[in-house]
Amino acid sequence: GAIAADWSWEWVFYLPGLSALSWTIAWFYVTAESPSTHPTISVEEVKYIEDNMDKDILRTDTIPWKAVLTSLPVWAIIAAHFGANWSAYLILTELPTFLVKALDFRIDTAGLLAALPWLALGISTCAAGVISDRLTEKYSTLYIRKLIMFITFTIMVLSFLMIILLNVKSRGLIVMGITIMATSCGPAWANFGVNHLDIGGHYAGVLMSISNSIGSTPGFLAPMITGYIVENPHLKREWNIIFIISIVICVLAIGFYMIFAAGELQPWALNNNNEYEPVLNNPISSQDLNENNTE
Repeated sequence: GAIAADWSWEWVFYLPGLSALSWTIAWFYVTAESPSTHPTISVEEVKYIEDNMDKDILRTDTIPWKAVLTSLPVWAIIAAHFGANWSAYLILTELPTFLVKALDFRIDTAGLLAALPWLALGISTCAAGVISDRLTEKYSTLYIRKLIMFITFTIMVLSFLMIILLNVKSRGLIVMGITIMATSCGPAWANFGVNHLDIGGHYAGVLMSISNSIGSTPGFLAPMITGYIVENPHLKREWNIIFIISIVICVLAIGFYMIFAAGELQPWALNNNNEYEPVLNNPISSQDLNENNTE
């Protein structure tokens, strides 16, 4: 918002583009096909990583597509992914317009306020991982996944209700509701994200590619539907229709997840002996690596 107000709207796109280009250049420099081909890795680090790699890692060129695509736990993750992303992408694509036109904020103020939900989301995502790790000491994986997902989606629904019921005079509370809703997206992402590994093992990457492809469709569906429904963006009652649709999506998503989610490896993710070989014999920590390099 401040950039658009002080410079020009073009710089809102120039700066992210330059940042992405810089990141890409750095990425090409620091990435490699394997540890042994990395240009800056130490000999000790390569040896440590390769010595800890399981020599009998499960490898297959055949992905059980039919089993994956007909697995209800997979579709439970997809539903949660879609529901959480709908809320997040709605904020990402429509919040600045909503703040400026419906709530009558200045564009520079709206830019600052639009950043708050994402700051809160980043913090809550990190916190969710710590909380989940603590809960694993007492509860099963499935219980933790469902508990956190239920709480986060309930917060999303209540936040949307709060936004709907408040009038434009309570715009500070509306911004608070939006921020709370975004905060709940973080733990949801953290939980359904790792759920791919819970049920898919070595196929977690395949599952993520599927769920992320479908789960990212709100990136164009949310603004497209909003543009179709909200003919006059200055009228909050038209925005309320979008928020009601969001509630329905969240309820359906969490309902499907609560019924069909799983927390253990599925049969199609096991090898012929109904076993799962870990990628690493022993997890590598930075402390272990530093100790190894000093020897």
